[in-house]
Amino acid sequence: MIDYQTISIVLTGIGMIIALTYYALQIRNQNKTRRMQFLTQMSNSIRTVEGYENYFEVMNAEWSSYDDFERKYGSDNNPKNAAMRYSMWNTHNDLGYLVRIGLIDIEDVYHLMETGTTWLWMKWEPIISYQRKRYNGADWLSHFEYLATELLKIKISRDPTYTVPENFTKYNSEHEPANP
Repeated sequence: MIDYQTISIVLTGIGMIIALTYYALQIRNQNKTRRMQFLTQMSNSIRTVEGYENYFEVMNAEWSSYDDFERKYGSDNNPKNAAMRYSMWNTHNDLGYLVRIGLIDIEDVYHLMETGTTWLWMKWEPIISYQRKRYNGADWLSHFEYLATELLKIKISRDPTYTVPENFTKYNSEHEPANP
């Protein structure tokens, strides 16, 4: 026969299981909400007129050598461009880190950035590589590189014919689609 004490213990155990399950679900929902808030804030800061102007200014930079780059865009001669560039690089590096450790989902970042991160990385990879060797070490901006690579994989998996344009943001009439 089951006595009152046994029933009380069983009911207490069931109550604790329900409470822990509810708490776990609340934490999970809270984490999803925080991720979405973070991505929304990130999107709002990047997708502004000023954000796009900075992106196009950085993407339209041209140089013939590292010395030419330093003369035109180095922090000694052009601190505004250097600040824009480092801000973008580090934003993408931070996003890459958060994806890498699983705090945000690569799919969410893909919908936020799509090809912009890959273009930015491919445009600046020669300069970043040189600065890794000269100043910062091989792991500098490695999460940015990781993010750009992962986003390109997603893009190619969805469109196997996709190739990164050589001129990035500049119009090139030679590469017009067959049927615009």
